[in-house]
Amino acid sequence: MMVKKIFSKKLCKVVSFCIAGVMVMLSPISVVAESVIDPHEAVYGYYADNYKSNISDNKTPDTNVAIGMLNGFADLWEPGETWSTGTILNDAIIRTNIQKAYDIAGARTKEQEVKAHEIEFTHLNWVILDGLGEYKEKFIELSGIGDDTSEWKLKSSAKLYFPAYLADLFRNTAASTSAAKAYYSFPRPYRWKLDTMEVVTEGFVESQVVDTIIEEKGIASINGADDGGFPSGHTNGAFLAAYAIAYSVPQKFCDMLMTAAEVGNYRIIAGMHSPLDVMGGRLTATALSSSILADTKASTYTFVKAAYNKGQQNLVGENVIPEVATLEDYAAYKENLKQYIYYLTYDFEKIGETNVAMKVPKGAEALLSSRLPYLTDEQRRYVLYTTGLESGYPLLDDEEGWGRLNYYAAANGYAEFLTDVTVDMDASKGAYNACDSWLNDISGSGKLTKKGTGTLALVGNNTFTGGVTVENGTLIMVGANSLGTGDVIVTGGALTENIKGVSTIPGNYSQSGGDLVLTLDASGDKLDIAGNAKLGGKLVIELGEGMNIDETTVVLSAKTISGNFDSVEIKGMDKKYEAVVSGGNVTVKEASSSMIWILIAVAVVIVVIAVIMAVVVLKKKKSN
Repeated sequence: MMVKKIFSKKLCKVVSFCIAGVMVMLSPISVVAESVIDPHEAVYGYYADNYKSNISDNKTPDTNVAIGMLNGFADLWEPGETWSTGTILNDAIIRTNIQKAYDIAGARTKEQEVKAHEIEFTHLNWVILDGLGEYKEKFIELSGIGDDTSEWKLKSSAKLYFPAYLADLFRNTAASTSAAKAYYSFPRPYRWKLDTMEVVTEGFVESQVVDTIIEEKGIASINGADDGGFPSGHTNGAFLAAYAIAYSVPQKFCDMLMTAAEVGNYRIIAGMHSPLDVMGGRLTATALSSSILADTKASTYTFVKAAYNKGQQNLVGENVIPEVATLEDYAAYKENLKQYIYYLTYDFEKIGETNVAMKVPKGAEALLSSRLPYLTDEQRRYVLYTTGLESGYPLLDDEEGWGRLNYYAAANGYAEFLTDVTVDMDASKGAYNACDSWLNDISGSGKLTKKGTGTLALVGNNTFTGGVTVENGTLIMVGANSLGTGDVIVTGGALTENIKGVSTIPGNYSQSGGDLVLTLDASGDKLDIAGNAKLGGKLVIELGEGMNIDETTVVLSAKTISGNFDSVEIKGMDKKYEAVVSGGNVTVKEASSSMIWILIAVAVVIVVIAVIMAVVVLKKKKSN
């Protein structure tokens, strides 16, 4: 009996295990894929949970999140008993790091020296305001920060107090790089002899540092033990301030990040830091900024929300809606993205595995909450997952995934649909809730469904296969292949084509309601559907300047066409039009002539009926 009981228990476990395995295999892709965005815990826990542990009393990777998160540096460099006696663990990377520092500093211009000096001695909150572009002067005026660029004043009655306060909050909440610098004790580039890779213990390599910085700061008197290079404090400070302003003014999100990255690069130009120093400074700022924004229980969280609200109300304007991106914007974005990725990686050779899946740290999605406000937290994590850097770069493969995050790319939407994606936008909330453009090239097997009242523009060269459904609001096709390679369904709202030349739907097209809006700028412009088309709803045609169409102009073509549009409108024209389906083509013609004949026919019928009724009445009178 005991044997039977044991056997039966084992059998039950085996059966249960098999059933569980089958259930996993049969689970929808979205359920399986959800695990890829789960956070990964590090030796110190999660940065978002323990960000306040970055204080000088915590001196180890497991007690201090900043030290622990940067622990990839321990694969390259081992600190010694004194500041100058550390050991190089990866000669190729450390040598390349110092060589890059020498090369970048050695190639600087006089103008760059002036800028490097300015960054050295200007409050970093002021420095990054360049990223605000046309909003910079207005921000200075309405924030109450004064006119002294060596300090950042706060004036609680100022209209932009909260955005200014948020930058200050980020810079003063467990933000110091001192503990990490003390732990890693990595000499600055001006203390390295490049030919021998020896550390200079007396003085420094004078030719590397901007002369005016030496004169004003007196570097020669600084003890190397108190002058660690990794991570860069200026880069950390610049990114902290940039992330804060970017959250408050997401219309300048990418510009703020690029400005911070350029500040970091100027630390190399100045001769003050190496590329790895700068990369480390960006990491600490990214992790801390995200963690503060994700801490919804903090007493300061109400200020976080106020920073965005005031930024929109008093700086940008609540009724200012972002413009739909163009193909020119797409091309510029691609170039800028290359430059930003260079700043993230400095083109170091990969030393780790290159096929490790992306990791998304806990709370990392919070930095995107104002830039992609219409997405859920889960969706924003997918955006970060699909836009992250490849693995293998020195320093960037940390346990949580902070090093591989690319917020510049993430601010421009998904790069892959791993699951079906529903975008529900509420235009009444303004800003990016009302209109946004995704500039990334989107791959994957997922499907995109557009809901809500806002407008979403797809601009990239997209290859996702799941198809597109428009239920409400507006989906704009800016690139010729923006809708991916699947089927397109329109049940409501509007699908708008805004392309010069032929735009393509590689799959089938079905419209049972809503509008199909085609922009015709020149002869030959049309929507080409590679599959079959089932038509209904409304066709709207917008003609470019000087463009005319007649009954021979094909506006839509497909393999086969069934049904027809219920109505046709040509913008700017008072006449009535109708669609004509002939084979696999759709043309339009004036409906006025046919309507006249219909009206005449109706009138004739009425007259005939009236005559018949009159005759009947007369006959009745005669018979009486």
